Amino acid sequence: MNTNEMKEKLRAQLSELLDMDGEKITDDTNILDLGATSMVIVQLFVYIDDEFGVNLEDKLDLHVTSVTINSLVDEINEQNNGE
Repeated sequence: MNTNEMKEKLRAQLSELLDMDGEKITDDTNILDLGATSMVIVQLFVYIDDEFGVNLEDKLDLHVTSVTINSLVDEINEQNNGE
């Protein structure tokens, strides 16, 4: 799966989780600024594990201050390339 496909899948999932138009979620939008709660972040990480086979549990930190489409894709690619 290429980067653009990953971004679109993540954007669609975030759009559903946040109940908002996906066009408002850019690659660099901090999803916390869009109202994502810690529960949304957990649900998103579960989705990433199911969809991409990448476990981000170790990245789940109570001090998360910035989560973007780009940062998630970078993390997915980093873990996939590390295998």
